[in-house]
Amino acid sequence: MIRRVALVPFYGTGAVLLAFLVVAGVSIGSADLPPSDVWAIVGHQLVGIPEQPWWRETRERIVLDSRLPRTLMAAVVGAMLGLAGALAQRVTRNPLADPYLLGVSSGASFGVMLVIVFGIGAALGPWAMPVAAFLGTLIPIGACLLVASRSRNTVALILMGVAMAQFFSAGVTFVLMVIADERQVTAVVRWTAGGFGATDWSMIMLPVIILLLLGIGVIMAGRRLDLLHAGDEAAAALGMNVPRFRALTLLAVSVLAAVSVSVAGPIGFIGLLVPHVASFLVGVTGRRLLPASALLGALALVGAELLARVLLDGREVPVGVVTSAIGAPIFVVLLYRQFRERIL
Repeated sequence: MIRRVALVPFYGTGAVLLAFLVVAGVSIGSADLPPSDVWAIVGHQLVGIPEQPWWRETRERIVLDSRLPRTLMAAVVGAMLGLAGALAQRVTRNPLADPYLLGVSSGASFGVMLVIVFGIGAALGPWAMPVAAFLGTLIPIGACLLVASRSRNTVALILMGVAMAQFFSAGVTFVLMVIADERQVTAVVRWTAGGFGATDWSMIMLPVIILLLLGIGVIMAGRRLDLLHAGDEAAAALGMNVPRFRALTLLAVSVLAAVSVSVAGPIGFIGLLVPHVASFLVGVTGRRLLPASALLGALALVGAELLARVLLDGREVPVGVVTSAIGAPIFVVLLYRQFRERIL
C-alpha cells in the first residue's frame, strides 16, 4: 500500500518552492539581479518599502515590466494545464489524455497563422494573436462537445479530437508551404514552440480569473467526477446525467486549455505528466488530485521557463522545447508501464 503525503505539508512545501522559483525566475536572466533587490522592488510596489540608494530605474523595469509578469504567467498557465490534464484523464478514464485531446492546440495554431500570414485582426495590436488563438479553438471545442453531449462513448470523443487536430494542422501546413513567406513561417513556428516573451500585465488578469472560477467549480464537483470515473452505469444509476456532466467537464478542460494556449502557445507534457505525479503523492480522489495537479503544474512550468532562459548563454530556448525534451522520455516510461500492466 502506497503511503500518501499529508496535504498540509504538501501544500506548504509546494507554496515555498513556488515562491523560491518565482524569485529565482525574476532574478536570473541576461542581467542577473540579487534576490534582495527583487524583494525590495516588489515590496516597494506592494507595501511601500522605501527606495534604496542602489536603485536604478532599469532594474525596476526589468523586474516589473519583463520578468515578473512572465514568471507569474508561467505559474498561472502551468496551474491551468495541470488542472485541465487531471480533469481530462478523469473524465475520459484515459491516463494518457492531455488538455489538448480535443484539438485545441491545432485550432489555436490555425488562428494565429491567419493573423501572421493574412493580417486578420491586426488592429487588435498585441492582443491579436491571443484573441485569434482563442477563437481558433472554438470549432474543435464545439465539435467535440456536440459528440460528448450525445454519446457516452469516450472513444468517439477522442477520435473527433484527433480529426479536428488533423484538419487544422493540414490547413496550417498548406498555408505555410504555399502562401507564407520565410518570415511568416518563422513567426508561426516560433509561436508554436510556446513561450512567455510577449507577456505583459494586461494579459494576466483574464487567465487568473478563469483559473479561479473554473478551479473552484471543478474541485467542488470532485465527488461527482469520482463517481463518473467509476463508470457511466454506476453514475447514471445514482441519478447523474452522464452526457451532460461529461460535456460540462470537457468544456472546462477546453476553456482552460484554450486560454493557456492563447497566451503562451501550445506547451506539451505538463498536463499529461503532472496528474500522474499528483496522484502518486496525494491520491486519486478529485478533491485531492485536482488542486495538487494545479500546484505541481505551476511548479513545473515556472521551473521550465527558468531553465529555458539559462540553458544557453545569451539565448532563450522556447519553453515548449524544454517541456518536450524532459517530458518525452517520461511519457515513454508511462507508455511502457501501461503496456506492461495490460500484458500482466
